[in-house]
Amino acid sequence: MRIKTTGEDSPEITALFSSTGVPTDANYTLARDESSKQMKLKAYDSTSLQQYEGSADKFSYYYIGIRDKDVLQIHPMSMFRMSSKIEVNERNDPQFGTPLTFKEQMEEIKEKFGSRKIQRSLASKRKYAIEFGEDDIEGVDTKTKEIIENTMSETTNTTTINDSIDILPQQNRDAICVEEVYDLNDIIIESERNILSQFTDQLIDQIENSFLKNLIRDTNDSEKKLIAVYIHLIITLLNLKAQDLRKADPIPTLFPEVKDFLLIRYLTTTTIKGKSKYVLSPRQKDRLLIHGIILSMILYNYRPIEMESLQKTFKIPLTQMRKIVEIIGAYIETLKNSSGVNTKSVVLRIPLNTISEKKTFKRRR
Repeated sequence: MRIKTTGEDSPEITALFSSTGVPTDANYTLARDESSKQMKLKAYDSTSLQQYEGSADKFSYYYIGIRDKDVLQIHPMSMFRMSSKIEVNERNDPQFGTPLTFKEQMEEIKEKFGSRKIQRSLASKRKYAIEFGEDDIEGVDTKTKEIIENTMSETTNTTTINDSIDILPQQNRDAICVEEVYDLNDIIIESERNILSQFTDQLIDQIENSFLKNLIRDTNDSEKKLIAVYIHLIITLLNLKAQDLRKADPIPTLFPEVKDFLLIRYLTTTTIKGKSKYVLSPRQKDRLLIHGIILSMILYNYRPIEMESLQKTFKIPLTQMRKIVEIIGAYIETLKNSSGVNTKSVVLRIPLNTISEKKTFKRRR
């Protein structure tokens, strides 16, 4: 459809406002701006005392249809895209006496009238701002280094215990049978054994894990009871939450003698802003999982263990489970369980599994 208009036609004026909405009580003025030579539509809302301003393209680009009873009249239209206009008088910083930039004045307005989200964002931005005087420019690198070192000393003042001990117990890769691969005394050391022997019966009664209970059901073997208690302690450490680690005593229900060797061997301490807290690092968590799975295999007489049972016991995702099993030297195989159902099982057998190298795959063209 073609529309012909004469140059004498005056365009209809349309103002397009943002999602904040149309001002309820506004006065509009249309005038040509002397500097840009463009037509400007200005609006002033007497209710909110807010000013708006917008410019438009040539009116011949747009048309609007106005229906008058049964007649539709087409008129040229000028569309003005309105945006709020904030006029800020020059102000000085009350602390330094220097003039505030437009950006700083806008941030001041946001701090007073902005939403909570904007105020939090602004507070975070100011928290990590680094200010230098005119005389400090040459020493920026040195000052930045000092700030980083001070921050690191506050947040990572960590005392690592037993950091030199590898997470994997001594492994005999020349073993001719699975019983010779790991030495139980490398996991439960003599001092720990002596302490646990005093509390074995009490700790056995605290075991709630169904998988662990089934492994020691109707057994009178003191060695198996000791292993089960140690697995129970490993599960207790793995179940510690962040709020528990922030406490002075993260495991208040445990006997002090048992708790002391557990915290010293498996946890580290860190100091943040003068307050100490315990940390279970990813490395130590892997170490706990490795010890727990090896002890479970020893307790189960090195028979295949369903992977699902181990995952539920130690609350470990599948990808991490595969990594831990590979580090131990065991295999994940599909075997039939006692009900004749095929299940994924963890098996330790000779020769031991080796850690595979990461594979890279190339895209086919």
